[in-house]
Amino acid sequence: MNRNTLTILLIFLLFHPYSLSLAQEDNSPRKANIVAIGKSYGDSIVVRWAPDKPAAWMLGNSHGYIVERGIIGVDTNFVQAEFQIITPDTLRTWSLERMRNYFGPDDQFAAITAQAVYGESFVPQTQQLGTEGIFDLAKEQENRYSFSLFAADNAPMVANALGLRFMDKNIKSNETYIYRITSTIPDAMYKVDTGYVVVAAADVEEIPPPPDLNAVGLENAVELEWDARLHLQAFTGYYIEKGNRRGRNWERVNSMPLILATPEEAYQEAYLYAYTDSLSENYKPVTYRIRGITPFGELSEPSNEVLAYGRDRTPPSPAVNINAVNESQQSITVTWEKSTIEDDFAGFYVQKATAPDGPFIFLNEAPISAELNSYTDETNIFNENYYQVVAVDTAGNAAPSLVAYAVIIDSIPPSKPYGLAGNIDTAGIVSLWWETGNEPDLMGYRVFFANQADHEFTNLSPYPLQDTLFTDTIVLQTLTEEIFYKVVAVDQRFNHSIPSDMIKLKKPDIIPPVMPIFDDLVVTDTAVFLTWTNSTSNDVVYNRLYRRVSDESDWEMIHEADTGFRTSRSFADHEVEAKQIYYYTLEAFDDDGLSSGKCLPVSARVYDDG
Repeated sequence: MNRNTLTILLIFLLFHPYSLSLAQEDNSPRKANIVAIGKSYGDSIVVRWAPDKPAAWMLGNSHGYIVERGIIGVDTNFVQAEFQIITPDTLRTWSLERMRNYFGPDDQFAAITAQAVYGESFVPQTQQLGTEGIFDLAKEQENRYSFSLFAADNAPMVANALGLRFMDKNIKSNETYIYRITSTIPDAMYKVDTGYVVVAAADVEEIPPPPDLNAVGLENAVELEWDARLHLQAFTGYYIEKGNRRGRNWERVNSMPLILATPEEAYQEAYLYAYTDSLSENYKPVTYRIRGITPFGELSEPSNEVLAYGRDRTPPSPAVNINAVNESQQSITVTWEKSTIEDDFAGFYVQKATAPDGPFIFLNEAPISAELNSYTDETNIFNENYYQVVAVDTAGNAAPSLVAYAVIIDSIPPSKPYGLAGNIDTAGIVSLWWETGNEPDLMGYRVFFANQADHEFTNLSPYPLQDTLFTDTIVLQTLTEEIFYKVVAVDQRFNHSIPSDMIKLKKPDIIPPVMPIFDDLVVTDTAVFLTWTNSTSNDVVYNRLYRRVSDESDWEMIHEADTGFRTSRSFADHEVEAKQIYYYTLEAFDDDGLSSGKCLPVSARVYDDG
């Protein structure tokens, strides 16, 4: 066995479980299960099996297995006939001499099997009694077991030689069979549970096509990839074939089947087979395809053919000594050096960002010639500018340089904000909005407020806002009815614009006005003269005077005055009768329709002069 073959098999041992799915997990030290699979070919049925523990497999090599068959009813699920032995003799592992006589010297799978079953121990005898020696023996036993099952998966005659395969040719196309595989190992030595598999003779499954193949060109190599999840149960490995650019003269790239070195539980994340084939030169087209191999040793049809070739992936040497100098407020010149000019060198690209880690944007569409070593940037000059020079070759390989930094001393403030508007809801939430400025170095905005237009405005945003929406919360239970706002734009150098146009917002009025009160009352035989003090609230727009003749009757409005009534504080009621007692009250209303409520009433009795 050559070193490459051994390496592939070691990867198989570490990462690839045996292809037969186990019936149930049993951790008993002296107990194992037989796991079986079967497949119908129309005129015959092939049954494959194996114990799920290395110790049971080693004992089974000498004791062997018996295969029995029963028939399941056509329309029922019970066994119609009793099990009958269909193997002419107990199936055991062939002797080493028989293997040598049957298999040729170039049969790698037979060589693997012979070494696994009859090869000498890898563990020196001096170590076998110690703890380390016992551990090494256990690992060696697992290796022999896995090597054998790997070979049986890929070569049907090797599976026969191991006593782990049987072909039943005495079948009928309309019957379904249940096979029972029994180990002849005595239970006292090692208990091995019987294995079962059900196969319908008419259920002939075609070998599925392998997954689609993709290829990526690398430096003097091609990386091949395909999805491993498509046929996890169908294929135990893959062969890669390579031909010329016209898809002829196919040769196998790998002498042993390629298996996925990924634990089964990780298939959801790492699901790609990947194989890298080395090439002698770049840009020489080669055609690839793959074939899957089943647990029954069958080879699938080839996959799609992909044409690939090695590509130049070596970038040129990068530019060095990058320097950026601001020539003016509107231009920055970037210079660099490059001592080695490769044969496939294409030129330079200059890219810029506002932060050292990008994102960068290219400034030139066509590459700058190798003879030039400077570039002047005159577009969108920011306060802080970061430049990088990228050297590229004809294959598109790029080598970015270190980053150069240039700063512009900016003393020009942004433009005055415009479009300021807003409103206040009944909960005291102020919403402000305005238009976005178009300065490239704009950092944000600051919002200022005042309770009166001629007061000093207070900053509400210690840090510049990144948005053109702002929410403020105010108290509505105040004597002032209006609030004023302004917005100032701030650039990245903290230059402040002139304030926007001031906006005045009226607060929702939720405070009723103060009640008016009566000052004096004079009664004559013909009238009642009333005087009072008006409400002290500034937003009162009119008063109402009410009268009634008893405590039980409704109030009747006898006088109402608009805004001008605020300066009037008297009224003469001439519609009165002698000896009648009258009651009077006042009510003030503000500009939002809020009522002060009726004040404390006063009473008057018009006297009779007779």
